[in-house]
Order: sequence, then structure tokens, then C-alpha cells
Amino acid sequence: MASNKMLLAILSEYGKPYVMTDNIIQKARIMARKEIFGDAKDNVKYTEHVQNALIAQGHHVKVTMTNRKETIAAVKRLVVAEELQRLKATKQSMSVNDRKTFAADWLRSNEDLMVSQLGSKTECLQFVHGIFFAPSFATATVPHLQRVFMADACHLNFGKHTLFSCYGRTANANMLGVGFAIVFGNENGASRKLFWEFLLETHLKSENSVK
Repeated sequence: MASNKMLLAILSEYGKPYVMTDNIIQKARIMARKEIFGDAKDNVKYTEHVQNALIAQGHHVKVTMTNRKETIAAVKRLVVAEELQRLKATKQSMSVNDRKTFAADWLRSNEDLMVSQLGSKTECLQFVHGIFFAPSFATATVPHLQRVFMADACHLNFGKHTLFSCYGRTANANMLGVGFAIVFGNENGASRKLFWEFLLETHLKSENSVK
């Protein structure tokens, strides 16, 4: 995620500056990302296999799926939130009715894009909405952590996703991971609820099984 300026400085010893244009650096960045992380359209095909492999290793993993209607509803919330953020900079806002109108207009203007990405209404497709993960050792260590937990969320630099994380503190005041999640959309009440439900389900179930 280094800037083009930083990459140019790093590469300056390996070539002449005039040939390292922003266009070349950007294309190299895209190619490197695809080579390292693969293509999202291909990766999503292996979601269940990755989930099963991690569970087989003892980790706690949950993948939530949404249908086309639910995914479009999430997209509407996202575009409205971004428009509100844009208006906030100019000290403007939108009423509830204005938000509904804006979302409906946006969907009409981007209908072809929605069909190309989400398929038509007649196709019964599912989409990955969130991936929730807790390492295998967490359930054994959480009962021994101090009773104050820290949780936070941040936007990721790919797609429109939010990374959730929760940490506890050991007796030595070291941080220990309790659980993590990547959820489509902005941080909101619905996504926070999904994250906390996963944590409670994972750790309370484990605690009960130990008892």
C-alpha cells in the first residue's frame, strides 16, 4: 500500500526515473497484488474450502452469506453513507425521504452494473457478506484474561469492507486476540451485532463445553 512516490524512491536505484511513470508503477502494483492475493472472482469459489480447512485445524470460522436482495440493501446503505459523508463536508444533510430517493436514483443509474456484478433477479445467487475468525487458542485463554475487552473497526483499502477486531489483556498486560471479522459495508449497528454475536457464540459455547 506504499504510495507511488515512495515506490519511485525505492526503485530509483534500479532504473532511470523518467521511465518509471505513475502508469507503469500502478500497473506493476496491480499485477503484484493479483499474483500475491489472486483474483476476487476466483478466490470466492474457495470460500467454503478455506473455512473447512481452518475449522479442521481447530480454528473458529464462520462465513455469512446474503442473497441478491440483501446485498443490494447493503449497497444502498453504503452509497447513502458515502453521500452523507460528502454532504457533511459542506455542512449539509439529507432527510429520511431524501435518502430513500437518492438510493433509488442511484440504483436506477447503475442498474447495468448491478446486473453485471450481482446477476439478474431470476438467478439464485449468494454472496459472501462477512468472514468471522477466532484462533484456536483463543477459547482456552479468554476465560483467564482480564474482564475488560477492547474492540475496534477500520475501513480496508480494498473493496468496501470493514475489519473488526477484539482483544483482551493478559495478567502481564499483553494484548491477545479474541476474534476478528471482515464484513461488507461500513461499520454500523448491524455489522457490529454480527461480530459480537460471533464472539459470544464462540467463547460462551467453548466455556460451557469446558464446564
